Amino acid sequence: ISVTAYRADGTASDPATATITLIAQAGAATETPTDTPTETPAATPTDLPSDTPTDPPTAPPTATTREPARPPSATCTPTLAATAQAEPSLTVSLIAITAPATGAPPTASAAAPLTATTIPVTAVPPTAPPTITPPAPPTATPTITPTETANAPAVIATFRQSINVRRGPGTIFQPPLGIFSAGQTAEVLAVTANGQWYKVRYLDGAGWVFNAQLTLAGDPSTLPVDSGPPTPTPFVPATPAGPPAVNLVAGMVSLNPETPRCNEVFGVTLAVTNAGTQAPAVSGTVALRDVRAADDAVQATTVGIFPVLPPGATFEVTMPLTISTWYSEGHRLELVIDPNDVIDEVDETDNRAEISYVLDRAGCP
Repeated sequence: ISVTAYRADGTASDPATATITLIAQAGAATETPTDTPTETPAATPTDLPSDTPTDPPTAPPTATTREPARPPSATCTPTLAATAQAEPSLTVSLIAITAPATGAPPTASAAAPLTATTIPVTAVPPTAPPTITPPAPPTATPTITPTETANAPAVIATFRQSINVRRGPGTIFQPPLGIFSAGQTAEVLAVTANGQWYKVRYLDGAGWVFNAQLTLAGDPSTLPVDSGPPTPTPFVPATPAGPPAVNLVAGMVSLNPETPRCNEVFGVTLAVTNAGTQAPAVSGTVALRDVRAADDAVQATTVGIFPVLPPGATFEVTMPLTISTWYSEGHRLELVIDPNDVIDEVDETDNRAEISYVLDRAGCP
C-alpha cells in the first residue's frame, strides 16, 4: 500500500510503501528514526587594534540550518485475525504514518482497523438437466362407418271412392286442387297430428285427402307429422264508408264427410258474415242446390236459416243433403244467401258460393 505523510506546515513526504502480510499473529511495526539535524557554530571574531575608527560591532553570524532528512520508509506489518465464523469475513489493521513537524521524528500510530463488509454468499445448487419427455405417439382416429338403414317401404293409399284433393288439411281450403277417382292410388307423404288427413303425392306436387275414404298399404307409424299450411282467412271485402247498411257475405263451404256417398246423408256448411255497419231487421235464409257437372241438371235442393247478425258477426249454416244419382261423376253445390231479396243490402254480388265434388258410388246399384 502506498502511504504519504503530511507535515504540520502542509508539505508532503515521499510516499512510503506499506506491505500487508496476512499471518496468524500480529507482528510489530518497525520504524527507523531519521538523523536529527546538527547546527555548526561559526568562529568568534577577534578584536584587532587599528588606528582607524572602530566600526560598529558586527552581529555574530547565524548558524546555518540544514533541512532535516526525509524520513525513511516505514514498514508496517498488519495483523490478520482469523476468526471462525459461519460465513467468511476479513479484518485488516492499518498502521497510519503521521508526519511530525519539521525536525521532529515521525511517529507511528495505529489507525482504526478497517473492517471489510461481509457479503453472504449462498451456494447455488447445480441445476438438474431438463428431462425431455418424448411426445406421445399419435393415436389413430377410428373411422366410423355409417350403418346403412334400409328405407322404410312407402305407404300407399288406395281410394275406395272419389275424393277431393285439397291444398291443406281441411275443407276450408277451397277450391279443391282436383280429385282421385275410386280405385286410384297415391303415395302417402305425411299425416296430421290427429291422423284425420293425409298428405299425398299429387301430379307434380302434393295435396291433402281425408282419411275416411281410403285404405293404406304399409306402416303409417313411419309417416312424419305435418300440420300443413296456415289456415286461410275468409276474404271479407271492405265496405265503403257511408250510411249504416247491411252486407251479408258468403264465406267458406265445407262438406261432412268430405266426399259425399251415393244415397247417404252428408252435411253442407256455409259461413255467413255481416260485413256491414248495421244489423238486418229479420233473419235470413240460404238456398242450396246440387247440380250435375256434365249438364247442369239440378239433382236436389234444400234451404238453411241464419239468425239476425249484428255488424261483424259470422254464423255457420249447416244443411243436410242426400244425392242418389250420377255417382262416380262430378257434382257442383251452389249456395245463395237471401235468394228472395228479403234483406236490403248495399252489395249482393258477394252472396254466392259453390263447391265441387265427385259422388261416391257407395251402396248404389
